[in-house]
Amino acid sequence: MILPNIITIIGNAYELYRKQTVLNRITLWTFFPAMWLSTALESVFSTFFTGAILFPLTLVTSAVIIVIVTFGQAGTLIIAKRVLGHPAGRSRTSLRQVCTSARGFIIPLLLTGILRSCFSILWGLLLIIPGIIYALRTFFFDIIIITEKKNYRAALKESIVIVKGHTWSILIYVIGIQILFFLPVYLLTYLINHVIPQGTFLSVFVHGIDSLLIAYAMMFELLTKTVFIKTLRATPIQTIHPPEIHQVQH
Repeated sequence: MILPNIITIIGNAYELYRKQTVLNRITLWTFFPAMWLSTALESVFSTFFTGAILFPLTLVTSAVIIVIVTFGQAGTLIIAKRVLGHPAGRSRTSLRQVCTSARGFIIPLLLTGILRSCFSILWGLLLIIPGIIYALRTFFFDIIIITEKKNYRAALKESIVIVKGHTWSILIYVIGIQILFFLPVYLLTYLINHVIPQGTFLSVFVHGIDSLLIAYAMMFELLTKTVFIKTLRATPIQTIHPPEIHQVQH
């Protein structure tokens, strides 16, 4: 099997992003505030709240973050499904249209994600490797939920069918995206936490920039993921055929 070129995939994802300016609004209204709220959860909350009030506040804030991120995930994939030949209305989709459609996918995405995590943990209890393999084979469940409206185990099974024979390609793709998109942001976050004094106005501002970079990395990861599944569907699985045996004619 020919491994899809990750740079080409990113280039195709950028072309989609360039044509759909609504992706900026989705990112700024969902992923960005969720990531900034997550930063506040890690630093500000632990500084100003302690004891009995910290745990329920952390729990509620975490739930809000998960819902906002899932909403942004649904909205981004609704736009990205154009890559798979599923037009989402006009050539340019309004934010209102996307939000209206995305609301219906929040529960299926959340519950299917939880189901996937449970299965991955159960497989991981046997050995770590089976859990990782299951997570890789169900990697595209969210795209399937959005594009094919299959939920829960049906979405997970469909992803397994698509990934069959391509597991190593998925692993290399995931590692590559983490290195290209997220590793620079994580390094920047590390530097911020060790250079900028925590609890100051400057740290809040810089963490806002950090959250913005993570938000865009999340958005582009979803776009490249959609381009990648299209590439896999178009790539046949190579099989090894036994050599033909020619009968000797007498």
